[in-house]
Amino acid sequence: ALTVSLLRLSAISVLGLSVFQIYSAMLQGLNRAKIPVIIMATCMGIKLLLSLILTPLMGIKGSAIAATVGYTASGVWITIYFAFFARPDAEYVKNVSTICLCGVIMSFVIFMSDLLQTSVAAVVTIGAIAMTVYGLSVLVLKVFSEEELKSLPLSKILVQINRKINGGANGTETDGT
Repeated sequence: ALTVSLLRLSAISVLGLSVFQIYSAMLQGLNRAKIPVIIMATCMGIKLLLSLILTPLMGIKGSAIAATVGYTASGVWITIYFAFFARPDAEYVKNVSTICLCGVIMSFVIFMSDLLQTSVAAVVTIGAIAMTVYGLSVLVLKVFSEEELKSLPLSKILVQINRKINGGANGTETDGT
């Protein structure tokens, strides 16, 4: 039961950290690299403070709660900052939403993990399933163009899977965002 509880909390943390990383990279590209550092440093300070308070009271679950609060806060804060700073257009919002949807799908798989047993093998299986679901959702939602896939580790395999999922001998080209 504790393992499942920790996985559920981690699923939320993964989503918050994923959103933070997406916006952090974009802000760095816009020459605003200090903003993500300030946001993450502040949120990790909150995480540390909560860890110091919750871990003695709740054990490892308190530490997981502290991490979830810290990472979720960083994702929410940077999203709000970016919305006001960048004033994104509809196409941009659609592209970022697609990327975030992949993280939501993976987090959902982890969150629903209580359907399986809580053995070590089950936890490893859940992690493998979550990573596979995330990878497939990235391909199905066409987050990367074929050229971008070629720059990743295991590129030949990724390109072949992408071609099978999206059809065509050359795969489906996307705008890469």
